[in-house]
Amino acid sequence: MMQLRFATGLDIERVSARLEKFVPGRPIDDHFTVYCDLSNGAKALVRASQICIGHLNDLGIMIAGTKGAIKWRQEEPEQLTVLLQGQPDRTYWRGAVSANDGFLGDVPDWLLGEPTIPPGHGEAFHDAFARLHREFEKTVRAYKAGEEWACDGSKYANIDDGRLGLAFIDACLKSSEADGAWQPVCKG
Repeated sequence: MMQLRFATGLDIERVSARLEKFVPGRPIDDHFTVYCDLSNGAKALVRASQICIGHLNDLGIMIAGTKGAIKWRQEEPEQLTVLLQGQPDRTYWRGAVSANDGFLGDVPDWLLGEPTIPPGHGEAFHDAFARLHREFEKTVRAYKAGEEWACDGSKYANIDDGRLGLAFIDACLKSSEADGAWQPVCKG
């Protein structure tokens, strides 16, 4: 679950999962819900479904904490909403974010440089893949040239993300087979 690690900086320690098949004849599960215990004691809910009418490809991330929440949805990729208790919602638009705006603090230069076109002109799915491949190519070129390089998972998935993703899937399968019993996510 590289998105969860990327967005929170936390690891998944253990899971309780339900993998279900609702549509007769489907060869694999078409709905799953996973409860996660995170490395700092926080909880997470991961849900994926192919049976939710009215949702196209509704990938969304919402992180709720003790002081507020942030949310982002793939179907509305231009915006990130910050929700704070007792304050109006703040919506940040892609390409229109300023560092040190009185709320966000220091925004990394690499993040401010991500948009390639002005706000309101949606960057499409293929643009995201182009950015991903461009960043990976920079790393490969630096490696081949004997220059300093990093593969820390901040711009594209690395081998640790793949290994942890497989460990997450394995733990979810074991949990679902055991009627949702909590299973540790193997780190080693």
